[in-house]
Amino acid sequence: HYKSMIKLCLICNKEFKTNIESLIDSNVRRIFTNTHRKEIIKFTSEFKNGILGKNINIEDYSYLISAPLESLINQAFNLDFKLISIPFQHKNHAFLIDSIDMNTILDPTAEQFNNEEITFPSVYLGEIPSLYKNWILLAINKGK
Repeated sequence: HYKSMIKLCLICNKEFKTNIESLIDSNVRRIFTNTHRKEIIKFTSEFKNGILGKNINIEDYSYLISAPLESLINQAFNLDFKLISIPFQHKNHAFLIDSIDMNTILDPTAEQFNNEEITFPSVYLGEIPSLYKNWILLAINKGK
């Protein structure tokens, strides 16, 4: 059900319309080796720190980091991540979603959502967290 919600969000994102239904409905899963995962996270961390520096509050910078990261990460690692920006809490939040495996995201500013219940690393690469799925559902229902 959340894949349908992501589909709607991505369809609204004009940059990513082609073959969306077949991508979402597929059971393809991208497998990252530990080395590959570490390289992607290191690359993303260095990119983020290069833009923002290490001592800045990243709260409002998800799009600033994620938009240029999309083409860089795809070219550097031969991936196919797409930028998505959806309402999270009281503002929009941007991150990258793997167009091959619609369950995998790369969020360079995930730690801004840390609280007593959940702790994200500085750069999150993995399955879409349930917290994000809930926010996607709220965004879709709000738009109806």
